[in-house]
Amino acid sequence: MGAANPGALPPAASSEGGGVLPLFMATIFLSAVLVFSVQPMFTKMVLPTLGGSPSVWNTAMLFFQTTLLVGYVYAHLTTRLLGLRRQAWLHLGVMVGVFVVLPIGAAAGWTPPVDGAPVPWLISLFVVSVGLPFFAVATNAPLLQRWFSHTRHSDAADPYFLYGASNLGSILALLAYPAVIEPVLGLQAQSWAWASGLCRTGRADWRLRGYSGAALRRRRNRHGSRARFNSRCRAKRPCRDVAETFPLDGTSICSLKPTARRDYPHHNGCCGSAAALGGTAC
Repeated sequence: MGAANPGALPPAASSEGGGVLPLFMATIFLSAVLVFSVQPMFTKMVLPTLGGSPSVWNTAMLFFQTTLLVGYVYAHLTTRLLGLRRQAWLHLGVMVGVFVVLPIGAAAGWTPPVDGAPVPWLISLFVVSVGLPFFAVATNAPLLQRWFSHTRHSDAADPYFLYGASNLGSILALLAYPAVIEPVLGLQAQSWAWASGLCRTGRADWRLRGYSGAALRRRRNRHGSRARFNSRCRAKRPCRDVAETFPLDGTSICSLKPTARRDYPHHNGCCGSAAALGGTAC
């Protein structure tokens, strides 16, 4: 048995392995389920405080849609400004910070205003109680698509098909909440189930970060080795330079081979290695 290569990807992360794509799709699917199940769940938690007036539901929709947009902006900016490694660590830090406010529930000690508009108070309650958890899961889908594009999977060049898993999770969550979740589970049980799903999402994010990071390191090492060998060949003037300097016919070039090997003894080693690495061959 040969020695294991410490720089190699896990088998599931290779382009031949089938494990990395189902894991990405399952994590994105679960993130979408969490995004669209927490909205009716938390809104029902605050209904006894303010009643079921249309303003409560409209304010809840305004908050969740705005936070979703902020999450997409966060994913866009971190993709443009941060490398894959720093973006992954930042997002994992956000996921860890979510555990401080789990399980989700209306913050204690918040009394609705007697006089004045309750909308600013309600938005503040949403921010304090569910803002960070919702923000964390809302950013998961676009970030995981970027991470998937850095793996060695054969479809990594076009990761946008993963939106199918997100759309499926969104539809199922919207249909399942009134039909299955709400009749079967109370609000406290729903909150704990949602927290369990978020923990599973965080664990999956950790694994997927490892797959993407290993593939990125492998690619950088390969490109660095190729550049170093190409630089060595250019510095030592291989026989290709001689052939370009003296454009002779095929017979004359063959007669130059012994001379080239004598004048450039490094030729076979350097150019052969460069060709093996995909660089410039003689």
